[in-house]
Amino acid sequence: MNIGPLDRITRIILGLLLIGGRYFFKFPGLVGDGVVLLGALWVWEGLLGYCLLYGLLGWSTKLRD
Repeated sequence: MNIGPLDRITRIILGLLLIGGRYFFKFPGLVGDGVVLLGALWVWEGLLGYCLLYGLLGWSTKLRD
């Protein structure tokens, strides 16, 4: 795990807002699909507590013990 609690909550909330925003604002075609995909990725990362980009760069927002 490399994502801290605040980062996880933020990713889940923003991801859900992106997914809901696609249908609320009716983004068409590929733009809408991209918004949903990004939102789903953020929700997934928030639930798992792991960000692939952070892992590749060696970053972490998780508090150390």
